[in-house]
Amino acid sequence: MTGTPRPAPNLRPVQRGAKSTSAKQWKREVGLAHAARTKLANGLREKQARGERVQPYIRQYLSAAAARFCGALAALRGEPDRQTAEALAATVNPWREGYRPIRWHKHSKKSGGYRPICALPPDLKAVHYVIAGALKAAFVPNNHIYGVTGRGRDEAARRLKEAQNAGQTYLAKLDIVDCFQSINPDSLYQLPLPKEVIRRALDTRNMTFEEWEPQKGTTANRRLSGIPMHSHSESGPRGLLQGSPASNLILAWLLNDMSMPEGAMVLICTDNIAVAAADPTTRQAVIESLVAYFQRDCPAGPLNLCPAVYAGPGTEPLDFLSYAFDPDSPEISVAEAALSKLEKRLADLEDDDTLGDLTFALAIWQALRTFRNGFSAAGDVDAHLDRCAELTGFWLDGRQNAFLSDLHAHVFDPPTTTEGAVIARLLQGFRLHQGPSCS
Repeated sequence: MTGTPRPAPNLRPVQRGAKSTSAKQWKREVGLAHAARTKLANGLREKQARGERVQPYIRQYLSAAAARFCGALAALRGEPDRQTAEALAATVNPWREGYRPIRWHKHSKKSGGYRPICALPPDLKAVHYVIAGALKAAFVPNNHIYGVTGRGRDEAARRLKEAQNAGQTYLAKLDIVDCFQSINPDSLYQLPLPKEVIRRALDTRNMTFEEWEPQKGTTANRRLSGIPMHSHSESGPRGLLQGSPASNLILAWLLNDMSMPEGAMVLICTDNIAVAAADPTTRQAVIESLVAYFQRDCPAGPLNLCPAVYAGPGTEPLDFLSYAFDPDSPEISVAEAALSKLEKRLADLEDDDTLGDLTFALAIWQALRTFRNGFSAAGDVDAHLDRCAELTGFWLDGRQNAFLSDLHAHVFDPPTTTEGAVIARLLQGFRLHQGPSCS
């Protein structure tokens, strides 16, 4: 039997090509926005370096479409689609008022009490990214300031070790008690930002909050306080928002101009302080001067310091920023507490019977890689990780998944290798699937 041939299905090659072209165009536009934002930041740095008044250029940066668009991309994380990114970018305005209540939850501290961790609404979080970009471009950190771009935790550790190796072997560490909560919001108006931006986007006295309780093992949250509350509630967020991408930089800015005592090295990394001196008498004098400064003279205070923890010749190594500083070793080591935390994390994963093979492997790889990236200043990190990788590889072999076991042997490979690229791609999807802890 013959008849009219059935027409071939429409494979729509033009539309597939159009989709591919659209994706490439979107990627190109994102790249152009980042380039424009970088140009703005570099221009602001040049004005700062020439000693010009930076406030007009900061206002220009905050108003720039490229800066706002990049702030939206950062707030969305990952690789958002065009529609989502453009919709959020259209709402990003540092001068805007009337944000939704900020959700927060209690995060317990080992020393007791809790930190109020905030999950900013996407539009406000994007604004904070824009503010952070402007401040970062205009910020010139003094020698004692760390915890900012280019002078992070690892650089602080290396600087402290240099001082110890140079003969300043009497060390001490302190931290600022409830630092972010205790910052005087009036001090924010010292920042080189428009006052109305500070009032509307940074001053917690003008914000409302809702307490939420994260549900363990899920990204869902349970609302605890049904009525939005102002920040002056004793239990809620105050000072600098913990969870804001701008808070660490703002804190560094507020502490940047403090005078340094003579005869010792002092460094500040966010709210952590280290002192290195050549003798215990000088060390104690410096600590007392720091206590007095933060209580009486600090423009962001008054702030209290916790009791000092001391280390020196003949004592246990100082545990600072999760690194160990031993006067008898020329290298920085991983602190025992940090290593124990990693081992506990891995053991908890092994004990979790609900994890499938892939989820188990990805959680292991993420823990190992995150630890390695977080301890680049330690001379012994590779030896510790090799041991942990061998142990977790044994656990993974017990699941009898040859593919994952083979990949595990390449857990630290760079993405330029085939196996490293596969692991990196799997981990990227794993992190995106996990999502934020409170939203």
